[in-house]
Amino acid sequence: MFTIAKYSYVADVTGSNTAKRGIFVCYDVFGLYIQTIRGADILASDFPAQSDGAGEFKVFMPVFFGDNPSDLANYPPKTPPQFKAITEFMTGPADPDKTVPLIFPLLEAIKKENPQIESWAILG
Repeated sequence: MFTIAKYSYVADVTGSNTAKRGIFVCYDVFGLYIQTIRGADILASDFPAQSDGAGEFKVFMPVFFGDNPSDLANYPPKTPPQFKAITEFMTGPADPDKTVPLIFPLLEAIKKENPQIESWAILG
Protein backbone atom coordinates (compact mmCIF):
# COMPACT_ATOMS: atom_id res chain seq x y z
CA MET A 1 0.00 0.00 0.00
CA PHE A 2 1.26 3.44 -0.93
CA THR A 3 0.03 6.61 0.73
CA ILE A 4 -0.13 9.94 -1.08
CA ALA A 5 -1.50 12.87 0.91
CA LYS A 6 -4.37 11.37 2.92
CA TYR A 7 -5.22 8.61 0.43
CA SER A 8 -3.87 5.07 0.33
CA TYR A 9 -3.49 3.11 -2.87
CA VAL A 10 -3.13 -0.61 -3.18
CA ALA A 11 -1.07 -1.77 -6.11
CA ASP A 12 -1.22 -5.04 -7.96
CA VAL A 13 2.45 -6.04 -8.11
CA THR A 14 3.99 -8.85 -10.07
CA GLY A 15 7.56 -9.85 -10.84
CA SER A 16 10.82 -10.60 -9.12
CA ASN A 17 11.95 -8.70 -6.02
CA THR A 18 15.44 -8.63 -7.55
CA ALA A 19 14.32 -6.99 -10.81
CA LYS A 20 16.31 -3.92 -11.82
CA ARG A 21 13.62 -2.62 -14.19
CA GLY A 22 10.21 -1.38 -13.10
CA ILE A 23 7.06 -0.74 -15.09
CA PHE A 24 4.29 1.52 -13.76
CA VAL A 25 1.01 0.65 -15.49
CA CYS A 26 -1.79 3.21 -15.75
CA TYR A 27 -4.60 0.94 -16.83
CA ASP A 28 -7.84 2.01 -18.46
CA VAL A 29 -11.18 3.00 -16.92
CA PHE A 30 -12.27 -0.64 -16.64
CA GLY A 31 -9.89 -1.21 -13.73
CA LEU A 32 -7.74 -4.23 -13.13
CA TYR A 33 -9.35 -6.24 -15.89
CA ILE A 34 -8.06 -9.78 -16.39
CA GLN A 35 -6.32 -8.93 -19.70
CA THR A 36 -4.41 -6.09 -18.01
CA ILE A 37 -3.36 -8.32 -15.11
CA ARG A 38 -2.26 -11.06 -17.51
CA GLY A 39 -0.33 -8.54 -19.59
CA ALA A 40 1.52 -7.40 -16.46
CA ASP A 41 2.31 -11.02 -15.61
CA ILE A 42 3.68 -11.59 -19.11
CA LEU A 43 5.91 -8.51 -18.86
CA ALA A 44 7.14 -9.59 -15.43
CA SER A 45 7.77 -13.26 -16.06
CA ASP A 46 7.48 -14.37 -19.66
CA PHE A 47 9.21 -11.51 -21.41
CA PRO A 48 12.27 -12.70 -23.34
CA ALA A 49 15.67 -11.75 -22.00
CA GLN A 50 16.93 -8.42 -23.27
CA SER A 51 20.25 -8.23 -25.06
CA ASP A 52 21.50 -5.53 -22.68
CA GLY A 53 21.50 -8.02 -19.80
CA ALA A 54 19.57 -5.74 -17.42
CA GLY A 55 17.33 -8.59 -16.36
CA GLU A 56 13.73 -8.97 -15.30
CA PHE A 57 10.88 -6.51 -14.84
CA LYS A 58 8.72 -5.84 -11.80
CA VAL A 59 5.30 -4.40 -12.67
CA PHE A 60 3.16 -2.10 -10.50
CA MET A 61 -0.48 -1.25 -11.18
CA PRO A 62 -1.92 1.14 -8.58
CA VAL A 63 -5.65 0.71 -8.02
CA PHE A 64 -7.03 4.12 -8.96
CA PHE A 65 -10.76 3.31 -8.98
CA GLY A 66 -10.99 0.81 -6.14
CA ASP A 67 -13.93 -1.54 -6.56
CA ASN A 68 -15.75 0.94 -8.77
CA PRO A 69 -14.24 1.03 -12.27
CA SER A 70 -16.34 2.06 -15.25
CA ASP A 71 -18.94 -0.53 -16.17
CA LEU A 72 -17.96 -2.35 -19.36
CA ALA A 73 -21.67 -2.90 -20.12
CA ASN A 74 -21.98 0.84 -20.89
CA TYR A 75 -19.60 0.64 -23.87
CA PRO A 76 -20.26 1.57 -26.53
CA PRO A 77 -23.01 3.79 -25.14
CA LYS A 78 -26.36 3.36 -26.85
CA THR A 79 -28.84 4.77 -24.34
CA PRO A 80 -29.10 8.05 -22.41
CA PRO A 81 -28.43 6.24 -19.07
CA GLN A 82 -25.23 4.75 -20.52
CA PHE A 83 -24.04 8.15 -21.77
CA LYS A 84 -24.86 9.61 -18.36
CA ALA A 85 -22.96 6.86 -16.50
CA ILE A 86 -19.88 7.32 -18.69
CA THR A 87 -19.97 11.11 -18.37
CA GLU A 88 -20.32 10.92 -14.60
CA PHE A 89 -17.42 8.47 -14.35
CA MET A 90 -15.15 10.48 -16.66
CA THR A 91 -15.87 13.74 -14.80
CA GLY A 92 -15.80 12.05 -11.39
CA PRO A 93 -13.37 9.28 -10.37
CA ALA A 94 -11.60 9.20 -13.76
CA ASP A 95 -11.32 12.96 -14.19
CA PRO A 96 -7.82 13.56 -15.59
CA ASP A 97 -7.48 16.69 -13.45
CA LYS A 98 -7.79 14.41 -10.39
CA THR A 99 -5.97 11.30 -11.56
CA VAL A 100 -3.00 12.51 -13.63
CA PRO A 101 -1.47 14.46 -10.71
CA LEU A 102 -1.38 11.20 -8.70
CA ILE A 103 0.93 9.40 -11.11
CA PHE A 104 4.29 10.91 -10.19
CA PRO A 105 3.74 10.95 -6.39
CA LEU A 106 2.68 7.29 -6.59
CA LEU A 107 5.69 6.45 -8.73
CA GLU A 108 7.97 8.19 -6.24
CA ALA A 109 6.42 6.24 -3.33
CA ILE A 110 6.89 2.99 -5.25
CA LYS A 111 10.49 3.91 -6.10
CA LYS A 112 11.22 4.63 -2.44
CA GLU A 113 10.03 1.14 -1.47
CA ASN A 114 11.92 -0.52 -4.35
CA PRO A 115 15.41 1.02 -4.44
CA GLN A 116 16.82 -1.98 -6.31
CA ILE A 117 14.99 -0.86 -9.46
CA GLU A 118 17.37 1.20 -11.58
CA SER A 119 15.20 2.14 -14.56
CA TRP A 120 11.50 2.79 -15.01
CA ALA A 121 8.88 2.82 -17.74
CA ILE A 122 5.33 4.09 -17.55
CA LEU A 123 2.69 2.69 -19.85
CA GLY A 124 -1.03 2.91 -20.11
